[in-house]
Amino acid sequence: MSAFVKIESLLGEPKPNYQKIWDLQHTWAERIAKREAPEGIIFCEHEPLLTLGRRAKSENILAGDLPLYEIERGGDVTYHGPGQLVIYPLIRLNGENFPEGIHSFLRLNEKVLIHILKNLGLEAGTYGPTGVWVTSKRDRKIRKIASLGIAVRRWVSYHGMAVNVTNDPKDFAGIRPCDFDSSIMTSLAVEGVLISLSEMKSLLEVAYLEAFSQLRNHTLVGKLDLTNQCDEILRISSSNSK
Repeated sequence: MSAFVKIESLLGEPKPNYQKIWDLQHTWAERIAKREAPEGIIFCEHEPLLTLGRRAKSENILAGDLPLYEIERGGDVTYHGPGQLVIYPLIRLNGENFPEGIHSFLRLNEKVLIHILKNLGLEAGTYGPTGVWVTSKRDRKIRKIASLGIAVRRWVSYHGMAVNVTNDPKDFAGIRPCDFDSSIMTSLAVEGVLISLSEMKSLLEVAYLEAFSQLRNHTLVGKLDLTNQCDEILRISSSNSK
């Protein structure tokens, strides 16, 4: 199923692990560029920390009690921590599949997650700033559920997307995420979708492989039904909330 894109799940990786996985991205991206390794997707969860993108503003860091990493991705400051699923796609951004380069790739990542969130019963979409947003079930306000920042090395993507799954949005209180007040953040758990990181990883794996197979004209063998998986998660979530 994943012969053309290697899936690397590091969800059980001992923490702290950020530096190790950052180094892994550098090495893997370089090998992809040299045609020495397959493209891939890393799924992981990090220890509490802040990353500063190329456009980070110091005034958006409100507390200095977490490790800081200045990294290559675009965007401002963001928070990573337990309960958040981080996805690092390492993909060749050839012009045939991504005519607008990194912008086309950003939109693909957003569409993959939006498709899943809609199947999980959330009103998800993009509302201007990069990332994925939902209309909150609590107060009908638009809130951010996933942050997205990409870097490119020799036309291979790295860094990626952080999806708030079971983490508490209050974890963002030490920053102003992309110039917004931290109250703009939400998570699947807060929005009433009770799903584990492993379950969310499984949904994203299927959705990404389907998206990339369509781009590369590959046929997936044993393709899983994403809609049925989402329906089952919602059924269990509803049962557990009663």
